[in-house]
Amino acid sequence: MSQTETPCAVVFRGSKRLCDEYSLLLEARSIDHEVLKSGDAWSLCVPPHLLQQAYEEISRYSAERSLPRAARSFNAFSRTRRSARSAAATRASSSRRS
Repeated sequence: MSQTETPCAVVFRGSKRLCDEYSLLLEARSIDHEVLKSGDAWSLCVPPHLLQQAYEEISRYSAERSLPRAARSFNAFSRTRRSARSAAATRASSSRRS
């Protein structure tokens, strides 16, 4: 998207990091956009007809990012699994010897 071709509507203004992150989101959603720098400010612009769609995608993404998530503990080699495997291996080994 080039400013000379199409008018640009600002959907987000903020840090470069967030503009880049939201740019990836819009790219994944096939929403035409452009990241622009003006002085110290960064902006994410879209064609005016895509402004609502882009805003909704960024809002939904931001809401999902801010949800607290409990860390799940996962241990593929937990004591229970190991002892069950060991018992099965011992039984199989015993039956081969007989």
